[in-house]
Amino acid sequence: MKKIIVVDDDATTRYMMSELLDTMGYECECVANGMACIALLRTYPENYSMVLMDIHMPGVTGLDTVSYIRTLEEDPPRSIPIVAITADSNFHARRTVQHYGLNDVLPKPVDMAQLSTTLKTYLGKAA
Repeated sequence: MKKIIVVDDDATTRYMMSELLDTMGYECECVANGMACIALLRTYPENYSMVLMDIHMPGVTGLDTVSYIRTLEEDPPRSIPIVAITADSNFHARRTVQHYGLNDVLPKPVDMAQLSTTLKTYLGKAA
């Protein structure tokens, strides 16, 4: 099974997301910043099926990371589904995040039912 990358600078959020995903039958790998996400996708593009990306992170932001991934020549990872996870209400509309190259958005705190629906939309049923 391919993994989901969770990208968030907050360790508590990474832990909570990994627990939720595990409970739902998905495997994930958590990283603290956009550069680590890019490194994983460039090194092991076939290992990942989706990215859950925080928008506001120090250094390379989630939007910067998405922009970089979408301009990669290699596919995968260029077209991997990327879903924003953010508390910023300015990004809680799908149309807004799609403008930035994201596929969808999950508002924080992440609701398990909404997470499940989003994962099924992009990945199908968990193993």
